[in-house]
Amino acid sequence: MKAKDSIHADLLAKGDQRAPGCSDCHGAHQIGPGALANTLDGVPCRKCHEEIYDAFRTSVHGMAKKAGTTQPPLCAACHNAHDVKPAMASRSPRDMCLTCHPSYEADHGQRLPNPKAHLEMVACTACHVPLDYKRSIYLRFTDAATGKLVRDSEMTALLKARGVTAKQIGPKELWQLYRDLNAARPVDVAVAVSIDDRLNAHYLAPKDIAVKQCEACHSADSSFFKAAAAATAGPDGQEVLQDIDRRSSVPCMVRSC
Repeated sequence: MKAKDSIHADLLAKGDQRAPGCSDCHGAHQIGPGALANTLDGVPCRKCHEEIYDAFRTSVHGMAKKAGTTQPPLCAACHNAHDVKPAMASRSPRDMCLTCHPSYEADHGQRLPNPKAHLEMVACTACHVPLDYKRSIYLRFTDAATGKLVRDSEMTALLKARGVTAKQIGPKELWQLYRDLNAARPVDVAVAVSIDDRLNAHYLAPKDIAVKQCEACHSADSSFFKAAAAATAGPDGQEVLQDIDRRSSVPCMVRSC
């Protein structure tokens, strides 16, 4: 069963009775057709995620679904129906987006000098969500061999060994942390610009009001660079974020772009 590998199954295994089981989504006796879950009124996720559902409902996808003119994605199209994984603010949903928008590079190449680099470093939501919502820089520390996030316990132990107890990691401590992690095995660090709050990533707007000004990112006082965080993995696989001095990551991103 795919559901056994989901975040919902993990929560249930730990005794969290708020997590849904089969009957919470499919019903106990009056089991409805699967197509019902592909409607705004029938999608079961809204029972527990009402706030996120409301954000989606007002998005370009939600409005199109309501109008019935196209078949935009609902919750399961991006998050899967059964093997639901933990949501991660530091990772761009590009692979999911490209499922429906495969011509990204051709469509964006007319105004972006390097669409492939933007696709790798800038989450789709960073440009396709209104500027009212805060963006952040994320540094994802991953094992070079497996691609998995480094464990938060490992990063915390290395910082403590260096005497770093502050809530925010400074520039020198950040680069020393990278060296310490690589002393054990090769570790990659990927830079991403994404929405600060995972809820706000659902406020996708029509493309005619997407962020199109280069200076929104490429300027010293860009609002996109007001916050930065290091992303690692907690014991349950969920993302753990630790604040870092944004001066540590902004130059890194600018050089990469």
